[in-house]
Amino acid sequence: MKRIHSILLGGGILLAGLFAAFALSAQKTPTMARQVGGDQKDIATVTVKTTAQTLQYRAGGRVTSSKRIEIFAEVSGVLKGTAIPFKAGQRFRRGDTLIHIDDAVYRNNLIAQKSALLNQLTQALPDLSMEFPGEAGKWEAYLSAFSLGKTLADLPRSSGDKETYFLAARSIYNLFYTVRSMEATLAKYTLVAPFSGVVSQSALNPGTLVRNGQQLGVFVNTDLFEVELPVSIEDLQHIRIGMRTALTATGIPGTFSGRVSRINPVVDQSTQTATVFVEVADTRLSDGMYLTAVIAAEESTVAAKIPRTAVDNSGFAYVKSRDGLEQRAVTTLSEEGEQLVVRGLMNGDIILRDTEDAAEYRSAKSQPAQKG
Repeated sequence: MKRIHSILLGGGILLAGLFAAFALSAQKTPTMARQVGGDQKDIATVTVKTTAQTLQYRAGGRVTSSKRIEIFAEVSGVLKGTAIPFKAGQRFRRGDTLIHIDDAVYRNNLIAQKSALLNQLTQALPDLSMEFPGEAGKWEAYLSAFSLGKTLADLPRSSGDKETYFLAARSIYNLFYTVRSMEATLAKYTLVAPFSGVVSQSALNPGTLVRNGQQLGVFVNTDLFEVELPVSIEDLQHIRIGMRTALTATGIPGTFSGRVSRINPVVDQSTQTATVFVEVADTRLSDGMYLTAVIAAEESTVAAKIPRTAVDNSGFAYVKSRDGLEQRAVTTLSEEGEQLVVRGLMNGDIILRDTEDAAEYRSAKSQPAQKG
């Protein structure tokens, strides 16, 4: 009895399911094939609007210090310690001592040479007073001011050829210029900062023996920088010295303000570009950074701003027309992020937002609309 009941219940459920399926099938509307005609194709377009656009030229380059000196030793000796150590990253103000090489021996030789000059002048003074009595006063004053510890003063001016010959015969000029030369060499033992800046390279320690011609380090200015920009020949004709420039760096917020300081018109044969130098001063900058510069020209032109994807690699945009698509050559004047400023399009033109849709658009236009 229970078995018969189970069979009847299962059969009822099966019949109910078949009935429900039949009812749903009777109510379903047949699917219509999606119309793929050109007007129904979901392809993004852009309506062109032409306006007066300021011409801008974009380029990128490395930051270099406007003043950069490689320091070489011109004398030999043992490196002495200084108040501020000459180490990479160390800052110096203009006039601070960068490097000091032990000059004790050379300084003593210089003093000995000065003594020889003083001795010669002292011996010549009595004869000078007899031969040129009117000129004796200036030489007496020179000897009174003579100091072995001070920089040698200029010799009194000769009154004529006879006095010049008199001094030359007693080796006064020879000794004088020997001392002057030694004083110039003595100054090379102490190197001072010619401008405020920072040491970018150094491998020196106090007590190191320095040899003549040895590189001691690199010192760069940190107040003023230059950015070297490669510019195409076509763009170069619109750029002038003094033009204001906006620069940006990845990872640093805001912009840097600069101006075109120099233009090298010589064209690089491999890249067919010339070099424009932009001067910029900002404490956030460092030697070696990479900056992107936008130079705004003084002139403007009627142009359109469109998405970068609307222009293919060959420089063409695709304009909708009655016959389908028209391939239009455009000239890119400048780049602004994901936008291009171009010439060659008319106000009101409808173009494809993405040139990769051109083939799909043409295919859709060539097929008749299908109905289900």
